[in-house]
Amino acid sequence: MKEDLLQFVALRTSYDCVMNSIEMITKNFEKLLKEVGEESLISMNGYGDKNFRLLQDRAKSELLSIAFFGAFSSGKSFLISGLNQKVDWYERDGRDQFAPLLPTSPRHTSNCPVAVEPVVSGRADEFAVLFEGSDIWEQKNPAIAIIQAYVTDLPNAVSQRLTNKDRTRTVRTARIGISSAIMKARLYDLPGFGAIGANYEGVIRNFVQQADCITYVAGAIKPLDEKDLELLRDVYTHHKLTGKPVFFVLTQIDRAWDIDAGSGKIQWEEVRDANNEFLEQNFLVEGRADSTFIGEGFIPVSPALEAKGIALSAQSHENSQRYIVDSGMALLRERFDDYLQNTSGPMHLAELASEAQKLLLRLTHDIRQRYLSESTPVAEARNVIIGYKAQRRILIDKKTRVEKELRELGQVAIRRAFAGSDPDDLVAFLKEKLNEKIKMSDVLKEKEIHQIETEKVILVREWMSRSSKSLIPRWVSSWESFYRQTNEIVNHLLEEALTAQQKAVEENSKEEVDITAAKVEERLASKYEDMKTKTFKDTIDLMSKTWGTWTVLAGVGAATSLPQVVALLGVGSTPVGLGILATALIGSAYGRYKLVKQRDERREMMMTEFPEYAQKIVREYRVQADEFINSRVGFLVEIIDNEIDALSNSIDSLEQRLKEGEYLNKNKRLENLDSLIQRCREVNAQIDEFYASVANTRTDMQNALMLNAGS
Repeated sequence: MKEDLLQFVALRTSYDCVMNSIEMITKNFEKLLKEVGEESLISMNGYGDKNFRLLQDRAKSELLSIAFFGAFSSGKSFLISGLNQKVDWYERDGRDQFAPLLPTSPRHTSNCPVAVEPVVSGRADEFAVLFEGSDIWEQKNPAIAIIQAYVTDLPNAVSQRLTNKDRTRTVRTARIGISSAIMKARLYDLPGFGAIGANYEGVIRNFVQQADCITYVAGAIKPLDEKDLELLRDVYTHHKLTGKPVFFVLTQIDRAWDIDAGSGKIQWEEVRDANNEFLEQNFLVEGRADSTFIGEGFIPVSPALEAKGIALSAQSHENSQRYIVDSGMALLRERFDDYLQNTSGPMHLAELASEAQKLLLRLTHDIRQRYLSESTPVAEARNVIIGYKAQRRILIDKKTRVEKELRELGQVAIRRAFAGSDPDDLVAFLKEKLNEKIKMSDVLKEKEIHQIETEKVILVREWMSRSSKSLIPRWVSSWESFYRQTNEIVNHLLEEALTAQQKAVEENSKEEVDITAAKVEERLASKYEDMKTKTFKDTIDLMSKTWGTWTVLAGVGAATSLPQVVALLGVGSTPVGLGILATALIGSAYGRYKLVKQRDERREMMMTEFPEYAQKIVREYRVQADEFINSRVGFLVEIIDNEIDALSNSIDSLEQRLKEGEYLNKNKRLENLDSLIQRCREVNAQIDEFYASVANTRTDMQNALMLNAGS
């Protein structure tokens, strides 16, 4: 753990160094632009101080995202309120009363997912909602009563919404920003299991992928039972497929403080021990409790006791500190902070570095274009404008056709990848491997069903990569072909545009009677070759590399060989990255059948369900393959758009300076611009080194986890 912390500190130092360097480059470029009255280019192109500050703020406050699971009325919402010390205590008629940030009730209350997060320093509390049928976040008053009116569907709460229109609309999700947040993390409060039925799987799909880790919340009133096992199976499968850690929290211990006469333990201690035993009995690896999943077991806490202690401490009450200590909340926050420092930080920093590299690329491109513009003599400037316009015209005219061609290639790649992924083949494979086991198992027992479902997940992974014609190898081959072809298409378009630029300049130069025409043409020819080299090397290669890094973080990248993709997607010893939730969302279907069914009917049902299960598996992977293809196409189109924007900026700049005759201090600016270009290259190399450090750190952490699991 100490070594992990030191590695993270080193990564954070490297990240801060990169961000400070980019910020300094931006400020120096802005200073140069101010000399010619064009400083607005900075904010217009999205790499101003504000953007880099946001990335730095996110590095400080969003290193950890936690998704909270549990049955409804298990105390999730109250716990999230308490983690940020947003629970007020007061007394009424001699009884404790509490006012939390998020609504709580014996009925299900959180009918929509809610994200609770810190806001940027210096800003006030925020509250925003996203309604069904809309993609626009709507800001609302962050008063607690208003928040509770929008995040629950209880009639008495809905009536408090701000407008009649809002009272008739369904809130899809909500976001609360807290200026005084204790937890420097985003906390996802998900609807309680058992409150919204089949919709719960969709909630898991959308929000668990955004979370760095999972917290399973159980109340201290009663131990876990078979009903909880269903959701725990989903959590366990997701943990095995993604490697995300799971925290188990036992809340509401203030409501279970009686002493058990038989054992002499406090009631919540009995429940905690029973819950830990339940986990150890149901989640096994080679006959032993899966310690990587269970960890230290349930952590007992009471946000209510802490809220009461904090309130009493303001009154100098003698028992205030005892309440705070007994609450266990400080220990839980410490556990989350340890995870923040030792696990989630490296990958989150890599994601932010990827965003910063995209901004750096745009900044580098504009600085280079500015350098070319500044170094252009007046006699040559008019020709350059003509060339730029011709180059831009080709990009604009052919962008739509190229985008269509890219998308068609993507669909071809998907069809090739999934051509051999016949659900019937998966059905036959599952029947071959599982039918006999189902016949020999007592399928009326939940534990037997759980074992079969776990084995089914493993078999799906095996089926996906068992031969060269299976899904993963075919996807690798199709992806590599698509990646290469799309690069060639965009490369060809950029080259065609540059050729059009050169041709336009040559034709215009022939009409010049200036005695320096030959010299001008000579300079343009050499500059064309220089621009071609820089454009292809820095635009295609660098942006493709940046995109590849981004997709690696998402679960698949532009790998160049089967072993790379196998390692990336986790085929073999680790889970498949593509479609990480496919089996998690389908794998527990049998747990919903009532145990009153006869054994033979249950076996028959389990075996006849294979076709539907296989269809869902293949369909889920295809949906995610579509997402990767669309992301790649969007990124390549962005390359073209960036080129068009950069040309437009250069044209505007040259035309403006031709009107004003501005060439004062040109040589000094050229020296500074050249220095900035060199610095951009150095910082880009730093980011590449940073990615390598992140990969090494992640490998070290995974090796440590494997060693711990083996011991």
